[in-house]
Amino acid sequence: MNILITGATGSVGYDLVNYLSKNHKIYALYRKKTHKTKTKKNVIWIKIKSLSDFKFPKKLKIQSLVHCAVDQRYLNIDKNKYFRSNISITKNLLRFLKKQKKVIFFNFSTIEIYGTVNTNILNESYKPLKKNIYGTMKFKCEKLIEKSGLNFVNLRLPGVLNTFSKEIKNRPWINLISNKLINNEEFSIYNSRQKFNNIINTSEIAKLIIKLSKMNKDIKSNFNLSGSKPIKLKELIKFMILKTNSKSLVIEKKSNKKSFLISNKKIENFLDCKIENTIKIVQDHLKNLKVIKYDY
Repeated sequence: MNILITGATGSVGYDLVNYLSKNHKIYALYRKKTHKTKTKKNVIWIKIKSLSDFKFPKKLKIQSLVHCAVDQRYLNIDKNKYFRSNISITKNLLRFLKKQKKVIFFNFSTIEIYGTVNTNILNESYKPLKKNIYGTMKFKCEKLIEKSGLNFVNLRLPGVLNTFSKEIKNRPWINLISNKLINNEEFSIYNSRQKFNNIINTSEIAKLIIKLSKMNKDIKSNFNLSGSKPIKLKELIKFMILKTNSKSLVIEKKSNKKSFLISNKKIENFLDCKIENTIKIVQDHLKNLKVIKYDY
Protein backbone atom coordinates (compact mmCIF):
# COMPACT_ATOMS: atom_id res chain seq x y z
CA MET A 1 0.00 0.00 0.00
CA ASN A 2 1.20 3.52 -0.86
CA ILE A 3 0.63 6.07 1.91
CA LEU A 4 1.20 9.83 1.76
CA ILE A 5 1.95 11.55 5.09
CA THR A 6 1.90 15.33 5.53
CA GLY A 7 3.85 16.93 8.37
CA ALA A 8 6.19 13.93 8.24
CA THR A 9 8.92 15.49 10.41
CA GLY A 10 6.46 16.57 13.11
CA SER A 11 6.22 14.56 16.31
CA VAL A 12 3.17 12.53 15.26
CA GLY A 13 3.96 12.40 11.53
CA TYR A 14 7.50 11.12 12.08
CA ASP A 15 6.27 8.33 14.35
CA LEU A 16 3.79 7.25 11.68
CA VAL A 17 6.51 7.28 9.02
CA ASN A 18 8.47 4.85 11.19
CA TYR A 19 5.54 2.57 12.03
CA LEU A 20 3.88 2.45 8.62
CA SER A 21 7.08 2.11 6.55
CA LYS A 22 7.71 -1.32 8.04
CA ASN A 23 5.28 -2.87 5.56
CA HIS A 24 4.18 -0.06 3.25
CA LYS A 25 5.64 2.51 0.86
CA ILE A 26 5.57 6.00 2.36
CA TYR A 27 5.67 9.36 0.60
CA ALA A 28 6.68 11.77 3.36
CA LEU A 29 6.17 15.51 2.87
CA TYR A 30 8.41 17.94 4.77
CA ARG A 31 9.43 21.61 4.63
CA LYS A 32 12.79 21.70 6.43
CA LYS A 33 15.54 19.12 6.27
CA THR A 34 16.43 17.68 9.69
CA HIS A 35 18.05 14.57 11.14
CA LYS A 36 14.67 12.90 10.63
CA THR A 37 14.79 13.12 6.82
CA LYS A 38 17.64 10.65 6.47
CA THR A 39 17.37 7.75 4.01
CA LYS A 40 15.02 5.08 5.28
CA LYS A 41 13.72 1.86 3.75
CA ASN A 42 10.32 2.23 2.03
CA VAL A 43 10.30 6.02 2.57
CA ILE A 44 10.48 8.65 -0.18
CA TRP A 45 11.02 12.12 1.28
CA ILE A 46 9.42 14.96 -0.70
CA LYS A 47 10.48 18.53 0.11
CA ILE A 48 7.80 21.21 -0.24
CA LYS A 49 7.67 24.97 0.25
CA SER A 50 3.97 25.30 0.97
CA LEU A 51 1.37 22.58 1.27
CA SER A 52 -1.43 24.98 0.32
CA ASP A 53 -0.21 25.32 -3.28
CA PHE A 54 2.07 22.30 -3.71
CA LYS A 55 1.79 20.69 -7.15
CA PHE A 56 1.64 16.94 -6.58
CA PRO A 57 3.50 14.80 -9.16
CA LYS A 58 1.05 13.38 -11.71
CA LYS A 59 2.62 9.93 -11.38
CA LEU A 60 2.08 9.85 -7.59
CA LYS A 61 -0.48 7.13 -6.83
CA ILE A 62 -1.58 6.40 -3.28
CA GLN A 63 -4.24 4.44 -1.42
CA SER A 64 -4.21 6.46 1.82
CA LEU A 65 -3.39 10.02 2.82
CA VAL A 66 -2.57 10.80 6.45
CA HIS A 67 -2.84 14.52 7.13
CA CYS A 68 -0.81 15.46 10.22
CA ALA A 69 0.40 18.89 9.14
CA VAL A 70 -0.89 22.13 10.69
CA ASP A 71 0.29 25.59 9.66
CA GLN A 72 0.74 27.32 13.04
CA ARG A 73 2.55 30.41 11.74
CA TYR A 74 -0.40 32.78 12.19
CA LEU A 75 -2.02 31.20 15.27
CA ASN A 76 -1.23 34.08 17.64
CA ILE A 77 -0.79 36.76 14.95
CA ASP A 78 -3.74 36.82 12.57
CA LYS A 79 -6.81 34.63 13.12
CA ASN A 80 -8.07 35.03 9.54
CA LYS A 81 -4.70 34.13 8.00
CA TYR A 82 -4.53 31.11 10.31
CA PHE A 83 -7.92 29.88 9.08
CA ARG A 84 -7.20 30.65 5.41
CA SER A 85 -3.83 28.93 5.42
CA ASN A 86 -5.08 25.65 6.92
CA ILE A 87 -8.28 25.59 4.89
CA SER A 88 -6.22 26.17 1.72
CA ILE A 89 -4.07 23.19 2.66
CA THR A 90 -7.17 20.99 3.08
CA LYS A 91 -8.60 22.16 -0.26
CA ASN A 92 -5.33 21.42 -2.06
CA LEU A 93 -5.21 17.91 -0.60
CA LEU A 94 -8.82 17.30 -1.65
CA ARG A 95 -8.03 18.42 -5.23
CA PHE A 96 -5.16 15.95 -5.34
CA LEU A 97 -7.21 13.08 -3.89
CA LYS A 98 -10.03 13.55 -6.38
CA LYS A 99 -7.56 12.59 -9.11
CA GLN A 100 -6.78 9.29 -7.39
CA LYS A 101 -8.73 6.12 -8.23
CA LYS A 102 -9.53 4.80 -4.77
CA VAL A 103 -8.19 6.49 -1.68
CA ILE A 104 -9.06 7.23 1.94
CA PHE A 105 -8.30 10.56 3.61
CA PHE A 106 -7.20 10.30 7.26
CA ASN A 107 -7.56 13.79 8.66
CA PHE A 108 -6.10 14.36 12.12
CA SER A 109 -8.62 16.49 13.94
CA THR A 110 -8.91 17.13 17.67
CA ILE A 111 -11.13 16.69 20.71
CA GLU A 112 -10.99 20.50 20.89
CA ILE A 113 -13.58 20.72 18.09
CA TYR A 114 -16.17 20.07 20.84
CA GLY A 115 -15.16 23.23 22.71
CA THR A 116 -16.55 23.46 26.23
CA VAL A 117 -17.68 19.97 27.24
CA ASN A 118 -20.65 19.81 29.63
CA THR A 119 -21.17 16.06 29.64
CA ASN A 120 -19.59 13.16 31.54
CA ILE A 121 -19.10 10.95 28.47
CA LEU A 122 -18.05 12.65 25.24
CA ASN A 123 -19.24 10.96 22.06
CA GLU A 124 -19.33 12.08 18.44
CA SER A 125 -22.93 13.36 18.64
CA TYR A 126 -22.03 16.08 21.16
CA LYS A 127 -22.79 19.51 19.68
CA PRO A 128 -19.69 21.79 19.73
CA LEU A 129 -19.89 24.73 22.14
CA LYS A 130 -17.53 27.72 22.51
CA LYS A 131 -14.63 26.29 20.50
CA ASN A 132 -11.16 27.85 20.69
CA ILE A 133 -9.32 29.01 17.54
CA TYR A 134 -7.64 25.66 16.96
CA GLY A 135 -10.87 23.72 17.48
CA THR A 136 -12.78 26.08 15.18
CA MET A 137 -10.19 25.71 12.41
CA LYS A 138 -10.19 21.91 12.67
CA PHE A 139 -14.00 21.84 12.65
CA LYS A 140 -14.10 23.91 9.44
CA CYS A 141 -11.61 21.53 7.80
CA GLU A 142 -13.72 18.53 8.87
CA LYS A 143 -16.77 20.04 7.15
CA LEU A 144 -14.84 20.61 3.91
CA ILE A 145 -13.77 16.97 3.90
CA GLU A 146 -17.29 15.74 4.67
CA LYS A 147 -18.63 17.62 1.62
CA SER A 148 -15.93 16.28 -0.73
CA GLY A 149 -17.62 12.96 -1.51
CA LEU A 150 -14.33 11.12 -0.83
CA ASN A 151 -13.77 8.30 1.62
CA PHE A 152 -12.54 9.92 4.83
CA VAL A 153 -11.91 9.47 8.52
CA ASN A 154 -11.77 12.55 10.73
CA LEU A 155 -9.88 11.31 13.79
CA ARG A 156 -10.71 13.45 16.81
CA LEU A 157 -7.62 13.03 18.95
CA PRO A 158 -6.76 13.94 22.56
CA GLY A 159 -3.12 14.30 23.64
CA VAL A 160 -0.87 12.01 21.60
CA LEU A 161 2.17 10.22 23.07
CA ASN A 162 5.08 9.61 20.71
CA THR A 163 7.58 6.79 20.37
CA PHE A 164 10.34 8.08 18.06
CA SER A 165 10.02 11.86 18.55
CA LYS A 166 11.24 12.72 22.04
CA GLU A 167 12.19 16.38 21.65
CA ILE A 168 8.89 17.63 23.12
CA LYS A 169 8.86 17.47 26.93
CA ASN A 170 5.85 19.59 27.95
CA ARG A 171 2.93 18.04 26.07
CA PRO A 172 0.65 16.25 26.19
CA TRP A 173 0.01 16.47 29.93
CA ILE A 174 1.00 12.85 30.66
CA ASN A 175 4.35 13.43 28.94
CA LEU A 176 4.92 16.56 31.04
CA ILE A 177 4.16 14.62 34.22
CA SER A 178 6.41 11.76 33.12
CA ASN A 179 9.36 14.11 32.73
CA LYS A 180 8.66 15.73 36.09
CA LEU A 181 8.64 12.29 37.73
CA ILE A 182 11.93 11.37 36.05
CA ASN A 183 13.50 14.57 37.42
CA ASN A 184 11.85 14.24 40.86
CA GLU A 185 10.08 17.56 40.42
CA GLU A 186 7.02 18.72 42.35
CA PHE A 187 3.72 19.02 40.47
CA SER A 188 -0.02 19.40 41.07
CA ILE A 189 -2.96 17.29 39.92
CA TYR A 190 -6.61 18.34 39.98
CA ASN A 191 -9.71 16.31 40.83
CA SER A 192 -7.61 13.22 41.41
CA ARG A 193 -10.60 10.97 42.11
CA GLN A 194 -12.02 11.53 38.63
CA LYS A 195 -11.35 8.94 35.96
CA PHE A 196 -9.06 9.69 33.02
CA ASN A 197 -8.65 8.34 29.47
CA ASN A 198 -7.83 11.48 27.46
CA ILE A 199 -4.71 10.03 25.86
CA ILE A 200 -3.65 7.91 22.88
CA ASN A 201 -0.33 6.91 21.32
CA THR A 202 1.02 6.83 17.78
CA SER A 203 1.24 3.03 17.85
CA GLU A 204 -2.54 2.72 18.22
CA ILE A 205 -3.10 5.37 15.55
CA ALA A 206 -0.88 3.46 13.10
CA LYS A 207 -2.73 0.19 13.77
CA LEU A 208 -6.06 1.90 13.19
CA ILE A 209 -4.91 3.45 9.89
CA ILE A 210 -3.93 0.01 8.57
CA LYS A 211 -7.16 -1.65 9.73
CA LEU A 212 -9.36 1.01 8.18
CA SER A 213 -7.33 1.14 4.96
CA LYS A 214 -7.74 -2.60 4.47
CA MET A 215 -11.52 -2.56 4.90
CA ASN A 216 -13.17 -3.20 1.55
CA LYS A 217 -15.99 -0.67 1.93
CA ASP A 218 -16.70 3.02 1.78
CA ILE A 219 -15.85 4.95 4.94
CA LYS A 220 -17.11 8.46 5.59
CA SER A 221 -17.06 9.07 9.32
CA ASN A 222 -15.85 11.04 12.33
CA PHE A 223 -14.32 9.05 15.19
CA ASN A 224 -13.12 9.86 18.68
CA LEU A 225 -9.97 7.97 19.62
CA SER A 226 -8.54 7.61 23.13
CA GLY A 227 -7.46 5.00 25.65
CA SER A 228 -10.06 2.46 26.76
CA LYS A 229 -10.72 1.42 30.39
CA PRO A 230 -10.51 4.81 32.14
CA ILE A 231 -8.59 4.87 35.42
CA LYS A 232 -8.80 7.23 38.39
CA LEU A 233 -6.17 9.92 38.01
CA LYS A 234 -4.83 9.32 41.51
CA GLU A 235 -4.30 5.61 40.77
CA LEU A 236 -2.61 6.41 37.47
CA ILE A 237 -0.16 8.82 39.11
CA LYS A 238 0.63 6.24 41.82
CA PHE A 239 1.35 3.69 39.11
CA MET A 240 3.67 6.14 37.33
CA ILE A 241 5.51 6.99 40.56
CA LEU A 242 6.01 3.29 41.27
CA LYS A 243 7.33 2.53 37.79
CA THR A 244 9.69 5.51 37.71
CA ASN A 245 10.79 5.17 41.35
CA SER A 246 10.23 8.91 41.60
CA LYS A 247 10.57 11.06 44.70
CA SER A 248 8.34 13.81 43.28
CA LEU A 249 5.96 15.60 45.64
CA VAL A 250 2.43 15.42 44.22
CA ILE A 251 0.02 18.13 45.39
CA GLU A 252 -3.67 17.30 45.03
CA LYS A 253 -6.00 20.22 44.32
CA LYS A 254 -9.64 20.73 43.44
CA SER A 255 -10.88 22.50 40.34
CA ASN A 256 -14.30 23.68 39.20
CA LYS A 257 -13.41 22.72 35.63
CA LYS A 258 -15.56 19.81 34.54
CA SER A 259 -13.73 16.62 33.64
CA PHE A 260 -15.05 14.12 31.10
CA LEU A 261 -14.27 10.75 29.56
CA ILE A 262 -13.92 10.16 25.82
CA SER A 263 -16.11 7.45 24.35
CA ASN A 264 -14.51 5.00 21.90
CA LYS A 265 -17.69 3.01 21.33
CA LYS A 266 -18.27 4.19 17.76
CA ILE A 267 -14.84 3.24 16.43
CA GLU A 268 -14.65 0.02 18.47
CA ASN A 269 -18.01 -1.09 17.09
CA PHE A 270 -16.98 -0.13 13.56
CA LEU A 271 -13.73 -2.11 13.77
CA ASP A 272 -15.09 -4.85 16.04
CA CYS A 273 -12.04 -4.55 18.29
CA LYS A 274 -10.90 -2.77 21.45
CA ILE A 275 -8.61 0.24 21.60
CA GLU A 276 -5.60 -0.22 23.92
CA ASN A 277 -6.39 0.53 27.58
CA THR A 278 -5.26 3.75 29.22
CA ILE A 279 -2.80 2.32 31.73
CA LYS A 280 -1.07 0.20 29.07
CA ILE A 281 -0.66 3.30 26.89
CA VAL A 282 1.00 5.14 29.79
CA GLN A 283 3.05 2.07 30.70
CA ASP A 284 4.41 1.83 27.15
CA HIS A 285 5.21 5.54 27.24
CA LEU A 286 7.30 5.16 30.39
CA LYS A 287 9.08 2.18 28.90
CA ASN A 288 9.81 4.21 25.77
CA LEU A 289 11.36 6.97 27.90
CA LYS A 290 13.71 4.24 29.17
CA VAL A 291 12.90 4.85 32.81
CA ILE A 292 11.73 1.25 33.10
CA LYS A 293 14.48 -1.29 32.62
CA TYR A 294 12.43 -4.45 32.21
CA ASP A 295 9.67 -6.01 30.16
CA TYR A 296 6.19 -6.54 31.53
